[in-house]
This record gives sequence, structure tokens and C-alpha cells, in this order.
Amino acid sequence: MNVLLYSLSGEGLILADKIKQEKHDLIVFIKEPSCRHLYDGMVFKTEDPDAMAAQADLIIFDDNGMGAKADAYREKGYAVWGGGTFVDKLEHDRLYGMDVFRKHGIPIPETWDVHDIAGVRDVLKSEFSRGENVVIKLDGADAAGSAFSFVAKNPQACEEQVEHWINDGALSEWSGIIQRFVAGIEVSVEAWWNGESFSTHNITLEEKKLLAGDLGPSVGCSYNTIVRIDEGSKLFKTQLEPIAPLLKEKGYIGPIDTNSIIGEDGTAYALEWTPRLGYEATPTLAWGNNHGYANKILGVLGMLDPIPEFGYKGRIWGAVRVYVPPYPVSLPDHKAEREMYECCRGVPILDREKVEEDFWLYDAMKDEDGRLVCAGTTGMIGVAFGAGDDPREAAMASYRVAEKINVPDKGFRALDGYRRHVDALASLRAMRLLKLYPELP
Repeated sequence: MNVLLYSLSGEGLILADKIKQEKHDLIVFIKEPSCRHLYDGMVFKTEDPDAMAAQADLIIFDDNGMGAKADAYREKGYAVWGGGTFVDKLEHDRLYGMDVFRKHGIPIPETWDVHDIAGVRDVLKSEFSRGENVVIKLDGADAAGSAFSFVAKNPQACEEQVEHWINDGALSEWSGIIQRFVAGIEVSVEAWWNGESFSTHNITLEEKKLLAGDLGPSVGCSYNTIVRIDEGSKLFKTQLEPIAPLLKEKGYIGPIDTNSIIGEDGTAYALEWTPRLGYEATPTLAWGNNHGYANKILGVLGMLDPIPEFGYKGRIWGAVRVYVPPYPVSLPDHKAEREMYECCRGVPILDREKVEEDFWLYDAMKDEDGRLVCAGTTGMIGVAFGAGDDPREAAMASYRVAEKINVPDKGFRALDGYRRHVDALASLRAMRLLKLYPELP
């Protein structure tokens, strides 16, 4: 079939090889001009996505922020996976996202809405003790909010962080939330919504810090563990199932994810929505499913007959991100950030053929001589995958792949990425919050 990948900055290209292996014709549009050289010489790209959309059997949106276009395609009757103004708002507007949790009876930590520094100070002074941890998450006018999440050791540190964001020019007009810190197990639960029902239930355990020992900056994901779970799992039924009527009402079709913290009493407190492809959760899930990614979507939508046989590489899947300097760079001036990453353009990616099935590429292209090199957009070369019967076994397999890929000055989080996940998965099962998908080997 013809598959159009409508990408914000090219992240979804990590799925390109998998889609092509499934014998589909892939066409790619990258909205961000500075990223359009990604995968040069590797995929067919278009600058006229509307013309390609009219011919596509399936259109995949890899990120939020392009909701109006996704809605327009759905109104034309096209088969669209992900995207939409509803999910743009669900992820990018934290006040709205928390309101959706409240209205559908999904537990959340104690939460206060804030709109300015005066409001932040008022909440910190009236609601928190001097030595209490504080969680703050803000949405800037030009960002999805992930850059403005911070767990402060005390109210004073929280106030100083917000002042830093403002003085640094990162925030002008903004809103967001302050939350009571809840100690526990952080986990996200995802399912795929086809317009009528859920499928493909799974959880992600994730390490966000760059370095071993949870040191360094937060980078979204440095290592993760993915597990398919049964639809009867309590975590799914309390965190996602309640919004089925809303998803149907809004006409959304695609993945939906809730990031949660599990308190000591076993209560799952929802923290935020991720109604889009997850990085690296979606690639890890796609890698672990032998029947594919686009094929799986087409099967869920009833567009592929016969639906591919279910099959999995193992019970549990792990993935570690591989990068090169200057990653990770995060600057208020996005133009300056792009220019800084250009210094890694052309770094050779060698020996990928040795691990091609288990190492998928992010920031890559072919140069004029046809050599595989870093494209110089993020410094994230790719992701190494592995499978096993438990988180440790999956991690060791993924690290072996990361060690084999030959890239000068490469880096990845050291071998501790999985350790928290061993106890976390055991605790979640002991709390009867989840049970593994019965078809796993």
C-alpha cells in the first residue's frame, strides 16, 4: 500500500525501514525546513503532501502540532493515524489535559493551575512547606512544554527555576500547573484506538536522564523497557479506558498514552498525556512485533486482509539511544541550536549492516558518495533494541547492539538503564495493576 509519513521534524523516519520491509511504498513529508535533508538518499520525499495524501492508503502523523492538517485529511475521508487539533490541545495545554483527567475520574496528584510568576509564588507560599518537593510543568507559547518540566527540591528552588526560564527568554506568555510530588513508580500505559475500540495495550518504563545514576540533563528517553499487557490490566482500565467516549466523540484515531506515577498504596496518579508516537517507545514496540508496524495499523483499522499473524521477538523489549556530540543541546534560540548540531553532519555511521535489524536510525542520511552519515539535526544517531524474558536480559541484548554500531565519539547511557525496571515491573504485577499479554512467548 501507499503510506504517507507526515512528519514534524523527521523523528518518525526511524520507522521507515520497517515500513518498507513490509512491502509498502513510503512517501515522506517533513514540515520543518531545517530537517528536510534527513534520510536524503534513503527514502522518497515530497514537498506536496496534499497531492500525495490523495493517493495514500494510510497517512501517519508522527507528532502533534499539525492537528489542523490531520483534521482536514480526516474530513476528506482519508485514513489518518495520529494527529488532530484535539490531541494537540490534550498534550500541549496542560490545564486542559488535567481537566480531562478530572472529568473522567482518572486520579491525579493535588494540582494547582498557574498563569504567571505571582500565581506561582502564591501557590508555593500557601500550599507547600519549606523542605517539600514541588513539581512544576509549564506550557510556553512556542513549545509543547516538555522543556519546562522541573522537580524542585523545595519551593524556593521551584520559584528560582521559573524566574530563570523567564529571564532566559524561554517563557513569555505561559500557563501551567504545580503539583504535589508523589513518590512511586513512574510508568506510562498506551493503547491504540481505532475509532471504536482499543488494542495493542502496552506499558513503558523509561529513564529520562542522560547519564548513569540519573545524572545529567533530561533528554526525554535514554533507555526504555516495553511490555505488552492484557486489556484486563487495572492500569489500563483506570488510566485510559475511561476516555473511550471522548476519543470517539472527537473522531481521533491513533495511539494514546498516559504517563502516571504509582503511589505506595497502589493508586495510579495520571501526570500527562502523550497522544502520539512515543520516542523510543513506538519504535521499540514496532521492533518487538514480528508482524510489523504499518501492517499492524492497517490490521487494527480493518484495512489489511488477512490480518498478519501475531508474533513477538520475546516477552520484554529494551532500547538504548545512541548519540554523538554535541547532543544534548537545548537552547532558547532554536536557530542557534540547529546551527550547533550542524557540526556533527557527516559523522560516518559504520558497520550498521552487522546490526541492521536491531539498530534503527534517527539522525541519518546518505552523502553525495552514498555513504551513511549523521545528518546533523539532533545528534541522535539511532536506537539499539534487544529482547529477553526479563528487563535485564532485554537490556543486555540492546547494549550488545549499541556496542557493535561503529560511530566516532558515540555515547549511550551506561549499563544501569534497566535496573529500576526489574523491581518496577515486579511491583506492578504484585500490586495486581497489570498482567502480561497472554500471547507472548
